[in-house]
Amino acid sequence: MAVYTPNLVTIGVDGLGTYQSEGKDIPTRACKALATGNTVYVASGQIPEQLKNNVLAIGDWFGTEDFALNSSALGSSVQAMLTRIRTSDAGRFPQGARILTLVAARPNHGGIRFRVTAFTAAQFGDVTASHQDITETGVTFDSAANGYRPTIPKNFATANPLKLVRIGIQGAFKRPGSFSGPPITLLQVTPDKIRWVTYGNCQTDGGNTWDTTPPSQR
Repeated sequence: MAVYTPNLVTIGVDGLGTYQSEGKDIPTRACKALATGNTVYVASGQIPEQLKNNVLAIGDWFGTEDFALNSSALGSSVQAMLTRIRTSDAGRFPQGARILTLVAARPNHGGIRFRVTAFTAAQFGDVTASHQDITETGVTFDSAANGYRPTIPKNFATANPLKLVRIGIQGAFKRPGSFSGPPITLLQVTPDKIRWVTYGNCQTDGGNTWDTTPPSQR
């Protein structure tokens, strides 16, 4: 979940992921946020192998167009992952379904760049990537908790964003069948800097971000 105003972006993410084993989703501790250089990245959805290396190889995330992202190593890894998923479970990810969401934010010349990138299942087993640069005050939320959407107060722009994000994410924990869980990782981006509020399951050096290693092998 992210709350955005022109001078502050507050991003929160839960600390629980899932690993597929024998057709079942197995809960596991997860770090879903990466702060590197001057950019914060948060991922939700299906995490392909080498996601961190692929994202870092992009270089300037905000200078990358959709078509370039589709043809990048990251686009190829999402494509390969989708192919494996469809081979094992043909009912998952029909055309138009979102596979992976990447949120990125960074300080930018007295302001903040804030971008949501969606990787979506397309025709013939393809994947398309599309950027949305967010400039208006607002809230974005992405969850696998059975369609859960947090209640957003009308005065959210002046409310405490950390409190809003915590309450919003905690609501997903309570949904039946939810695979969201604590601890929550929180970061804030201002026009000057990136600040970790709580690390959750994340290591300070980003060493375990988007780790797809099976729990039994960690």
